[in-house]
Amino acid sequence: MLIKLLKNSFSTLTNQKRPLYLDMQATTPIDFRVLDAMLPYLTIDYGNPHSKTHLYGINADKIIEKSRLQVACLLNAEQDEIIFNSGASESNNAALLGLSQYHFENNTGKNHIITIKTEHKTVLEACKYIEKKYNFKVDYLDVDSNGLISLENLEQKINQYTLVVSVMSLNNEIGVLQDLQKIGLLCEQKNAIFHTDSAQAIGKIDLDKKLNLLPIIHGGGQEKGLRSGTLSPPMVAALGEACSAAQREMQNDNKYIKKLYDRMFRRIFSKIDDVKLNGDPQQRYFGNLNVSFKDVLSSSIMDIIKNSVALSAGAACSDEPSYVLSAIKVPEEYAFGSIRIGVGRFTTFEEVDFLVDILIESVKQCRQNN
Repeated sequence: MLIKLLKNSFSTLTNQKRPLYLDMQATTPIDFRVLDAMLPYLTIDYGNPHSKTHLYGINADKIIEKSRLQVACLLNAEQDEIIFNSGASESNNAALLGLSQYHFENNTGKNHIITIKTEHKTVLEACKYIEKKYNFKVDYLDVDSNGLISLENLEQKINQYTLVVSVMSLNNEIGVLQDLQKIGLLCEQKNAIFHTDSAQAIGKIDLDKKLNLLPIIHGGGQEKGLRSGTLSPPMVAALGEACSAAQREMQNDNKYIKKLYDRMFRRIFSKIDDVKLNGDPQQRYFGNLNVSFKDVLSSSIMDIIKNSVALSAGAACSDEPSYVLSAIKVPEEYAFGSIRIGVGRFTTFEEVDFLVDILIESVKQCRQNN
């Protein structure tokens, strides 16, 4: 009954006059199967999974372990390798800071980290902290104009002191996919740990995942002592169901999303002059289309379309272009006019057509005003 009421409420909301949502790299609409999976643990099965002296806690623990298995299956990992925490920022910090602290305190001689200039800020800021805290050397590698790392350059940089190479799977801003298999093989050959931020990639591309690290949150010893804190059964249940659905439907989703991308790309580049694709045209996730319009400010586009479409501006509210666009050397006349369009399994062809029509008019208006 509650599910039905929520769905009716959601339907009413979506039928109201609201902007079209195309910012899927920021967050996504909930799949109702995920909502179905988490609701019992918000209503009647409200036990603490760490209180196993009664039925409520036992049932909560069961859903935690079921979800752990669902996540592991998607990642081709072992169930006991999955550690739950608050999200990607904590995960990146736990991996990089935990590893660095472990090797620093055990004086292993591994004191070198390699990452790339287009990494997410959580990785870049963690690396800066490690440089200061543990006096590690960190190399921040360039990428090419398409956002891809040079494997030859990476191979030259890895040495006997290299502890970890951190390269994100899928760039959140420009959608580029790095060659994880080749990077992982290089790290294995050179005896370096490979860390990848897959927050944007999980459930979108195939990921085939172990390491010694120290906990950065101390307390109750949950999650095998690596991450203290009481787990949230509804959130974990939601993640498990989302991973399970993604495993079943990833291929079909990606085929559909590629069709949406092709339609957007074809219409934008045929109807608007002086537009540039940011990121590799092929080695990318097609749910992310990042384009720049010459001599147009993305903030001006946002002002025009804000009541019609919700998407992301590359350099919103900034006197400087995005650090990612700077790293791939996007010319200045394009860099300030970047927008990121995010589509997903719920996006329709009618919606992307509506978006392109709005963009055509908004870019024309911006250029006339200039």
